[in-house]
Amino acid sequence: MKLRSALNNGFLFLAIGATFIGLTKADDSKLSSIAFWAFLIFFVFFRIKMWLDDTHHFHTVKTDTGKEKWLFRIGVVVAIVAWSLWAMAGYSIANLDVSYFYVLLSIALLTVWVIIAAIAKKGFG
Repeated sequence: MKLRSALNNGFLFLAIGATFIGLTKADDSKLSSIAFWAFLIFFVFFRIKMWLDDTHHFHTVKTDTGKEKWLFRIGVVVAIVAWSLWAMAGYSIANLDVSYFYVLLSIALLTVWVIIAAIAKKGFG
């Protein structure tokens, strides 16, 4: 297993584990809220979707040229930051506003990175 795949797997389990720890800090008013459970379901399923997408990308990416290699390396660093934000969101899930903020930062960072990488590659293909 390559390092990037191990990191992807590790950060998935870190985010899910942090979510369980965050759940232990939630009070009864949070646990009876539909918004809380809806966000928790979104959080877990979206994080798993990110993990699957990243796994596929790591196995199919071509880094033949210098530019592609550097874009990929920067992308891995961006991914690690985004994965860390998801772990922090899971840990702080008892406070939904803070958790929402970390998820928002992660999605915004990833969106900006996808746009920059597409512009640098002159398309998404």
